[in-house]
Amino acid sequence: MDIIIMVLIAALVLTMILRGIRKSIFIVSVMVIAGFCVVLLSLHATSNLGLSW
Repeated sequence: MDIIIMVLIAALVLTMILRGIRKSIFIVSVMVIAGFCVVLLSLHATSNLGLSW
């Protein structure tokens, strides 16, 4: 799953860079925020094993 997500993000970043720098910056920032949300959700899911926030 992680490899597929990384490939999709890389493809989106490359396509946006080819289209335009201004639009790519906005899209990349949104993708980074979404990536942090996914990381936080995954950490929260693993925290149920013993860790707690």
